[in-house]
Amino acid sequence: MISLIISTRNRAPQLEVCLASLARMRYDRPWELVVVDNGSSDATAEVIRRFAEKASFPVGYVHQPVPGLSNARNAGLAASRGDLIAFTDDDCYPAGDFLAQTEATFRDPAIGYVSGRILLHDPSDYPATINESLVPVEFPAGSYIPPGAVKGANMAFRRSVLDQIGAFDPLFGS
Repeated sequence: MISLIISTRNRAPQLEVCLASLARMRYDRPWELVVVDNGSSDATAEVIRRFAEKASFPVGYVHQPVPGLSNARNAGLAASRGDLIAFTDDDCYPAGDFLAQTEATFRDPAIGYVSGRILLHDPSDYPATINESLVPVEFPAGSYIPPGAVKGANMAFRRSVLDQIGAFDPLFGS
């Protein structure tokens, strides 16, 4: 099973559009969505509640009052049930085959982590967070990964890998 985790904070309008894109995804195996509200003071909880009522897949809501992306991701991880853990951002629109492609990548038992393309949807956004490359890059286990090589808006792990490394460092992204 795949758990897709989205962390959000005071971005209800962006989250609403993101969730609408998830409703259009097609995946014929069990999966769940876990949305982590990282202490929002806007309508985030209501957006998630309304979406969960209509969704054709399980939607979990986690309230993580301690700010920070790593805290939110760790809370989502703790609430998730999947053997594969995927992450995207609250302003992203995953392709319809996102989960199927994620699962296909992990058919290779040597793969512990993947990240993929991130295309710029809104030209007014800052382009440093995108990855348009079609060229695969492999990092051997235990090797140094240079800054910028990991794009959190499109990444997935085997749960066992996150368990081994101790999940996300709460001092990063706080």
